[in-house]
Amino acid sequence: LGTVYRNDGPAARQFQLPVAGDRLEILVDMMGRVNFGPEMCKERKGLVGPGSVQLGSPQTGPMRSLFGWDCVPLPMAEEDLAKLPWASDRKAVSGKTWKRGPRFFLYNLPVRDPADTFLTFEGFTKGFACVNGFNLGRYWNRGPQGSLYVPGALLKRGFNEVIVFDIDYPGGRRPVLRALPEATWTSSLPTGARQAFTDALAGVSVDANGLYGGLQQILPKS
Repeated sequence: LGTVYRNDGPAARQFQLPVAGDRLEILVDMMGRVNFGPEMCKERKGLVGPGSVQLGSPQTGPMRSLFGWDCVPLPMAEEDLAKLPWASDRKAVSGKTWKRGPRFFLYNLPVRDPADTFLTFEGFTKGFACVNGFNLGRYWNRGPQGSLYVPGALLKRGFNEVIVFDIDYPGGRRPVLRALPEATWTSSLPTGARQAFTDALAGVSVDANGLYGGLQQILPKS
């Protein structure tokens, strides 16, 4: 139905429920907290206080608060991700489109000679990525970081498993994951940050010649 970010302005959003009796689920992403100043007192996450979610319409009457929510953490441990049901037939999902919403994606990264590299996320919005069970960290298309660093020590000869969880997949056709020899940045990169990152990597061998071009992708069930 939509997303709410703190920096987008007023937090209130109004959505039209598609079908009466549908189940409403809200995914809360904990992005961290302000740790100084008066804003510390406002750093609550999720559904905070009565009236956080209200339901009403010309047919059902004025807006009223919804209570009785079940709060359930998403199991994201390595053994939990290993149990995800993936589609076994690539042809069955070739050209398929998905609706907007949270979604897992599975990729196979073929490697001839393991080396340091960077992953870019084209068509994704915001989430995290794991390579061979190791969580690389978070990505967000707002930048300034446009890629995630993959140490060569995490890779192995042959196929390497890459799992991506996007909390706000925009929908449409399958997104593209690419392996590149250098980091990518958005136009909002602060002055001097690009050079600082380059200097920090000085002495680190970033040789992606052993990576085959492109990625073989296996998509999950809808």
